[in-house]
Amino acid sequence: LHRSINMRYSQLVFFFLLAFTVGIIQGWHDESSKNGEVQQIRPHLPTHDIHDEFQPRPGKTLGGRKTLTKERGEQIEKEAHLNHKKVIEEMNNRFKDYKENCFPRPKKGCRCTQADGGLIQYDKDEDCRIKILK
Repeated sequence: LHRSINMRYSQLVFFFLLAFTVGIIQGWHDESSKNGEVQQIRPHLPTHDIHDEFQPRPGKTLGGRKTLTKERGEQIEKEAHLNHKKVIEEMNNRFKDYKENCFPRPKKGCRCTQADGGLIQYDKDEDCRIKILK
């Protein structure tokens, strides 16, 4: 019983491979040519230079390097520089009185890194701030 099932599967596989191979062989040749010549079918995708028909986006040129960032580049740099200064000022104002290697935690409290690499977490921000004596 097992031998007959295996024979059927092997016969199915054999006929499938045979049909597949014959289909491939027949597909390689175009038999509809007028002169009766057998011509090889060309692949539908070009294999040479794929950038022949490349069109750059409007507002850009390949040779002159004209880009939108060149036109707005100076303005963007100024805005970025001002934003950077604002962020640095805000960070200094919020965290200038923290101890060295101490950082705030997202919700509450803070954590400090010790010299040996250990972490200490505090529930209150006051534990990480420098105590100023008056």
